Amino acid sequence: MNELEDLKGKIRVYCRIRPFSKSELEDEEKSKMAVKVNDSMSLTVAGRIDNTYNFDSVFGPDTTQDKVFDETKRLVQSAVDGHNVCIFAYGQTGSGKTFTIQGNEENPGLTPRSISELYQIVHSMDKFDVKMQCYMVEIYKGELKDMFLPKTVKERPKIEVKMSPEGNVTLKNVMVRDISSME
Repeated sequence: MNELEDLKGKIRVYCRIRPFSKSELEDEEKSKMAVKVNDSMSLTVAGRIDNTYNFDSVFGPDTTQDKVFDETKRLVQSAVDGHNVCIFAYGQTGSGKTFTIQGNEENPGLTPRSISELYQIVHSMDKFDVKMQCYMVEIYKGELKDMFLPKTVKERPKIEVKMSPEGNVTLKNVMVRDISSME
C-alpha cells in the first residue's frame, strides 16, 4: 500500500506561496511578487542574484486547500499502516502556515482534512478494533507547548522527546486524549 510513498522517499519538502493580502494589493510597493513558480517542482526567488530552488511540489498563490491536501493525503494511510508521519509547517510570521494547516470553515486545512480522512479509513476497517489517542503540540520560540493544556496553567511541565524501547519517538509530559470522533 505504501509503495508509492516509499518511492517518493521518507522526507518530502513542499513549498506553498500564499496570495497577497488585501492591504498588500492596495500598496503598489508591497504587491510585487518576488517569487516566480517555474513549474510544479521549482521556483525562483528574485534578488540581486536570482536563486532557483527545487521541491517535491510547489503550490502557487492560486493553489486551493483541496490541491494541497490531495498531494499529502496518502500520508494518512501510511500512518494507519504503522509508519511515522509528521507534517511540519515552517516559515516566517504571516507566511500562511496556520491557514495551510488549520484553514477555516470554508477552506479547511491539512489537519481537519487529515482527521476526516483518518476516520474514513478507520470506519472501513471492519476486521479490526481501533483505539485512537492523540496529543497536540506546537513549537513556539524554540519550546514545545502542549496545546491541550489550558492557557491558565502556570506551571507547564517540560516536554521531553524520548525514544521508546521499540525505537519510536515519543513525547513525555504531554496530555494524551482518547478520541472517537472528528469532533
